Amino acid sequence: MRRLLKRLTGRTERRARPYTDDQLEAQIAHATGVIRATATATVETAAGMVGRAFAAAEVDGDLGALTPSVRESMGRGFVLRGEALFALDVAGVGVVLLPATSALIEGGPIPATWQYRSLMLPGPTRTISETRTAPAVFHVRVNADPRRPWEGVSPVEASPATAGLLARIDRHHAHGFDTLPRVVINASPDVGPSGTTIPRQDGDLDRIAERYLVSRQGAPGVDAPPYGSPVVVSGVSVDYVTHDVDGGTGPLRETVERSILAACGIPPELAHGNADGGAAREALRRFMVLTLQPWARLIEAEGRAKLESDVRIDLRPIRAADITGRARAYGSLVNAGMDEGEAADAVGLED
Repeated sequence: MRRLLKRLTGRTERRARPYTDDQLEAQIAHATGVIRATATATVETAAGMVGRAFAAAEVDGDLGALTPSVRESMGRGFVLRGEALFALDVAGVGVVLLPATSALIEGGPIPATWQYRSLMLPGPTRTISETRTAPAVFHVRVNADPRRPWEGVSPVEASPATAGLLARIDRHHAHGFDTLPRVVINASPDVGPSGTTIPRQDGDLDRIAERYLVSRQGAPGVDAPPYGSPVVVSGVSVDYVTHDVDGGTGPLRETVERSILAACGIPPELAHGNADGGAAREALRRFMVLTLQPWARLIEAEGRAKLESDVRIDLRPIRAADITGRARAYGSLVNAGMDEGEAADAVGLED
């Protein structure tokens, strides 16, 4: 512990970044109006489930650094960014992890030799930029590409076509609701084509009809009066319609949503909650075995390397939801001749 604290006090460069820079970046991003896949409820569902699962786990040997909020941030980071980046710092006689937003990583193929430049540590009124060596940075990466091992890859980024389709569908739905209600002018054949769709303008149907007739000026049977004159429309009816967000894209969105959840390691049955008891237990088991446990092992490995302690993440509090199913599995294994201790360990009932 003493060696760890001494190592953490040896960081090099530190400088403050004006708070206005972060404000301007946020305002510019908001002004673009682009809906990203990470801004959809589907991806938020996945990030929230992974983050809350890690927050509910129990940790041993972390020197108090892996608090529930830190673990939740890590889980969310795996889904949204493909990595969790923290700076190790000293707080009293313990160690804390300070969340970092980005860093410029330099060095060779050995991670222990990497240099983290411009490591951005955000605060309420200013952001600190530091330069640190790898031992003073807690950096867990998931889905890392061997060609770029210094950065993780979000499941959303790894499936850009599907994620982009989800974002476009949600943007289409949002745009449809933004322009409600709409009107349709059904014109007779001598006036123009039927089914012309025009956004409603504050209920001023005369103005809508006038614009339509002016646009059709010169067509047979159309007398377009000067702007501002009384408008008499014959052969034209106005109907209110709604934006049907389910008729065309509803089934497609459901399929895309399930694909995104699966890519993020979330069984769709677990997210939607419409499965029966057996299917729900199987979905929870897959979530534990195929998503949480592998990512927990990555956190443990980084913890042992950086905290110099035997870090263990216990997921049993999450498995407790399936105690009945595991008890049945334990009984089946014992009846089949397996040792009671081995059976309890296999199904997660060990002490």
